[in-house]
Amino acid sequence: MSNSKKVLHAIYSLDPKMGGTVEAIVQLLMANQSSGQVHEIICLDAPGSVPSSNHPVKVHYLGPAKSFYGYSRAYDKWLEKHIPEYDLAVIHGCWQYHGLGAFRACKKHRVPYIQYPHGMLDPWFKRAYPLKHLKKWLYWPWAEYRILKNANKVVFTSQDERDLATRSFWLYQVNPQVIPLGIRSPDANLEQFEKDWTSKHPELKEKKIILFFGRIHPKKGVDLLLDAIRRINLKNDSSYDDSQKYTVLIAGPCHDSDYLSALKNRLEPGAFEQGPIREVIWMDMVTGNDKWGILSNAEAFILPSHQENFGMVIPESLSCETPVLISNKVNIWREVTQSEAGLVEDDNVEGTVALLKKWIQLPRGKKTQMKSNSLKCFHENFRIEQNAQKLFTLIDQILL
Repeated sequence: MSNSKKVLHAIYSLDPKMGGTVEAIVQLLMANQSSGQVHEIICLDAPGSVPSSNHPVKVHYLGPAKSFYGYSRAYDKWLEKHIPEYDLAVIHGCWQYHGLGAFRACKKHRVPYIQYPHGMLDPWFKRAYPLKHLKKWLYWPWAEYRILKNANKVVFTSQDERDLATRSFWLYQVNPQVIPLGIRSPDANLEQFEKDWTSKHPELKEKKIILFFGRIHPKKGVDLLLDAIRRINLKNDSSYDDSQKYTVLIAGPCHDSDYLSALKNRLEPGAFEQGPIREVIWMDMVTGNDKWGILSNAEAFILPSHQENFGMVIPESLSCETPVLISNKVNIWREVTQSEAGLVEDDNVEGTVALLKKWIQLPRGKKTQMKSNSLKCFHENFRIEQNAQKLFTLIDQILL
């Protein structure tokens, strides 16, 4: 083991509520079985502040950070002392101090590094948050631009993410490579996970569920989903019997209580008297084996997102033979379309209405075929074992 290459991953937080980036890192490092590399993580969480049972490698907790930006003297001191012990660093994400601090330490001690933007250079943020974008411009020339420019490789998780990243800032220079993310297949235990889930929630067992699962954030398009439900149900179509009606289940954390409250009040009383959607049920974050149970129990997964560089929940759904109904702003939509593993439309109310209507009206045989296609799409594109090996090979190539 003494000849193994040591790799340090820098990330702001390992809190699962932060979204798919955390799960992406966990999945990548769980696949590191025979690469001859030793991986560790440095983060700005306080010791004991986040669940650690699923972390497959050693984690150095150097928080809590004093702000969302995440400046920490303890972080700098640790890097100054320990970064020479590592052969390479991997910086995950942009716009926070963990990236700048790691960059400075790597540059000073001549340690090569890789940068994963994880979708944070998408021009959607420029359009959605123009004031924040102006602040980023102040930060860009002396920090993020330099971090990206000097990286041995900037790794994007899809072709679309790589192409879109060029459109946010005119001052842009990177050495890019595309390496998809993925997950480990849970298929050996799926039947048991689903059985356990329905035993905990027997009220959902016989319902036909269209599932939104993930962080509830304005970019995810939950508002589009609710408006689409209202539009479908207000067409005064009473031709649907009980066996044809669907439950929309929305499950995930939300950091903005006012936003969540506004979403829950978006559908007025009486919205479910007509049409194919009988109800909307809300749940908080679901983790562990329950995650696989809720995904397996759904007839389809829906994500009408405005921006998604990869979307870890999509391969998770596909691995459960659950077809996906997504917008064309989810950067792996082409794989879904080519595999006929789901439906794809624009990220607006009309597109979301089309997703719901097409799925509801799809013949049973077509839905069954799409379930089979979903699992095939997962195995051909999103198995973490094959995609993680591409990262480990890249690291070996840089360290030659």
